[in-house]
Amino acid sequence: MSPISIIPCCHELNKEAKAVLENGAYDNILPGFKVLTRRWKVIAIVTIYTFIAYYITQCILHTILLIVAFYVALFAGLYFVAHRLIKGPLFADINEAQLNYQSSDRTNFWVAVTEYRQVIGTVGITVKENSDNVAYLRRMAVDKNYRRLGVAKQLLRVAIDFSKAKKYNAIDLITTEVQVPAQKLYESFGFKVVGGFSRKFKCFVLMTYTLSLDIIR
Repeated sequence: MSPISIIPCCHELNKEAKAVLENGAYDNILPGFKVLTRRWKVIAIVTIYTFIAYYITQCILHTILLIVAFYVALFAGLYFVAHRLIKGPLFADINEAQLNYQSSDRTNFWVAVTEYRQVIGTVGITVKENSDNVAYLRRMAVDKNYRRLGVAKQLLRVAIDFSKAKKYNAIDLITTEVQVPAQKLYESFGFKVVGGFSRKFKCFVLMTYTLSLDIIR
């Protein structure tokens, strides 16, 4: 792998940074679908749907085809909602990353770039709302072709070191139950789940993690 550098994002790289985040979100649609199909409500609906389909058709093959059609429709609906979010408001802040993340010396937005200035990862630090002493880690993403190569760890180290240098007491972040590799990464750095499973967004559980910088300072 070519050398990777972590640098503050300049305006010329905003579009590439946003593309990395968007592609990462699209990559989570299939894992999200798998999580959704394990919800007891979905299982109950499919069970009832199966009985009704068989009662009407009296044919196992037709019933199976109708079940497949149901799951296809469910995936299509999930993809449609996700696509609207991804191409809509979800990453709009990256269009003006310098204004939203770099207008204060206590916040920043970085990109991981190859020696050819290709953006392959992103991460940002802002101040958590209503808590000036807590950093808020956002927009962590790595291009799928560069995952499991340590890029995410480099990004996270930069964010943690920055937060320590700016005298934050802790770093908070929010991820979802779908993003299992991200959960393992955060936990390997000492982040702990606090009050998880209490919030839901578009049918998925949001998990709040925190890292006390007083302990590792």
